[in-house]
Amino acid sequence: MKILLLEDDISLNKAINKVLELDHHTVDTFIDGKDIIESFDQGYDLYILDINVPHISGLELLDIILDHNDQAKVIMISSNTDMQSLETAYNLGCVDYLKKPFHIAELRAKINRLKI
Repeated sequence: MKILLLEDDISLNKAINKVLELDHHTVDTFIDGKDIIESFDQGYDLYILDINVPHISGLELLDIILDHNDQAKVIMISSNTDMQSLETAYNLGCVDYLKKPFHIAELRAKINRLKI
C-alpha cells in the first residue's frame, strides 16, 4: 500500500515510517503541511495526517484531499483531545482518528481494517 504520512514530531514520524515499511508499505513522510500541497499527489492508498502541523493543518489537508478525491482514505492522528477537532475530522470525511499517545499496534489494526 502507498501511504502518505504527515507527522511533525520527527521521532514519531520515523517510528511510524519504520513500522509501516516493515509491513511492506511504501511510505512518503512529511513534517510540514505546505510540503504536501507543493507536491500534491493523489496516488496514495492511505493518508495518515497529524492535525497540528506547521503551516497547513491536517484538517485543512483532509478537506483538500477529499475535495480532489472523495474516495480517499484518511486516518487523522492528534494529541489534541478537543472533541471539536474529532467531530470536524469525521464530518470532513476521515475514516478513523487516533489520539496520541497511541500504540503502533492500534495504527496497524486500523490500517488492516481498511483492506485497501
